[in-house]
Amino acid sequence: YQRMISIPAEWSGKKILLNFGAVYYESEIYVDGKFVDRHFGGSSSFAVDLTNFVTPGKEHSLVVYVKSDVRNRLQPTGKQSTRYNSYVCNYTRTTGIWQTVWMEAVHPKAIKASRVITDVDNSQIVIQPEYYALGGTRLRVTLKDKGKIVARETGVTAENAPLVLKVKKAKLWSPDSPFLYDLDYEILDCKDQPIDHVHSYVGMRKIHYEGNQLFLNNRPLYLRMVLDQGYYPESQWTAPSDSIFKNDILLAKAAGFNGARLHEKVFVERFHYWAVKL
Repeated sequence: YQRMISIPAEWSGKKILLNFGAVYYESEIYVDGKFVDRHFGGSSSFAVDLTNFVTPGKEHSLVVYVKSDVRNRLQPTGKQSTRYNSYVCNYTRTTGIWQTVWMEAVHPKAIKASRVITDVDNSQIVIQPEYYALGGTRLRVTLKDKGKIVARETGVTAENAPLVLKVKKAKLWSPDSPFLYDLDYEILDCKDQPIDHVHSYVGMRKIHYEGNQLFLNNRPLYLRMVLDQGYYPESQWTAPSDSIFKNDILLAKAAGFNGARLHEKVFVERFHYWAVKL
C-alpha cells in the first residue's frame, strides 16, 4: 500500500503516531523509503512512531508492505481457508489492512493507555494509567453522570501510581440497564494547565463465577448467547459499516439473547463499544 501523507504544521513539537487497528499478517512500514518499524500478528492493534521520520508542514511517501501465508500452517488462522476457495466451515481469507488506520499528534507526555478496574463491592473505580513520558505532570480523573461530577481525583504521573475514585450509590451496568459513566482524563503541567485531555466511559460491573455458575454484580446470570463468527458477505472480516455492529447486537437482543460468543477472530474494538453501550 502506498500513499502520500501531509503532516500539519501545527503538529510541530508533538509525538506523531500512525495507528493500525489490525493488519493481516506481517507488516513493515516505510516513510520516504526508510524503514520505520514492523509488526507481527494479524489481529492485534499497534502504533508506529513517525516523529523522527516526518517534518510538520511537509508531505511524505508512506508505504505499508504486508505478507501473509495462511497455508504454511505457522500463522493463527481462525476460520480462514487454507485452500484458494472456501470449503466446509473454512472461509475466504483476509489479507492486508482490514481495520481502521489513522494518524494523530499527541503531547510527548500524554496519557498512553489506562486499565480501569471497577470494584463494585467497595464502591470504587481503580485507574491504572500509562504515559508516553514522565516528569513534571499530574493526572486528574473525573467521573460524571450526565454532566454532574460524581468523583474526582488528582495524582502525580508515576509508574505504578493508580488513582482510586470512590463512587457513592453506584449505578451498576447490566444487559437490561447498560448505564455508562463519563470518564475524563487530563494531564496537567506544573501550572495546572491541561496539556492532554481524553474523554472516555466506564460501566460499573462485577463478573465472577462460583462453581459452574456465573454472576453479574453478585447476582446469578444465565447466558443465552448467539454464535457470532464475524464474517460479512461483501468484505470478509471487515465490517462494511459501523451500523452493522449495532444492528447485529440489536437483532440478537430482539431474538432473546443477552450475549455473544465471538468466534475464531479478534473483533474490532468498535464492536465492543456497541456491546457495552447497548
